[in-house]
Amino acid sequence: PSVTSQDGLMNALGVTHDVALPFAYWRLIRGGVEVSHASTTGSDYTFNGINVFAGAAFPLAAGLELSVTGSVGYRQYPDFEFTPSRNEVIWRGGAELRKYFTDHISGALVFNYDNFGSQNPLFASERYVSGIVVDYTY
Repeated sequence: PSVTSQDGLMNALGVTHDVALPFAYWRLIRGGVEVSHASTTGSDYTFNGINVFAGAAFPLAAGLELSVTGSVGYRQYPDFEFTPSRNEVIWRGGAELRKYFTDHISGALVFNYDNFGSQNPLFASERYVSGIVVDYTY
């Protein structure tokens, strides 16, 4: 439908900077910013956005690392036709506990939280995502 379609393109451009740390139990800090634009069919999902993020990595033991991330962003929906506005502040946080089994295989327990703070109650929401990820790097 023309009002609610998510069909279209999204473009994002970001910059990130990592700082390696000399500490045994604090390996890395990372920070950055991203700007994005989604051009969709209809009025509900076209947005302009900006997001600022940070993260850190903490080695806990040989082959075991905890990574934490957080961000805050803002999305403006210029074509949204209804009241109240759909514009939203987005808060995100996450953690990953990763075990490296070999040089090529690792596994992680992951947890992510998103809070979409829209003035419009139809779009204000929270999301929790957790699971297990297994990676093979060649």
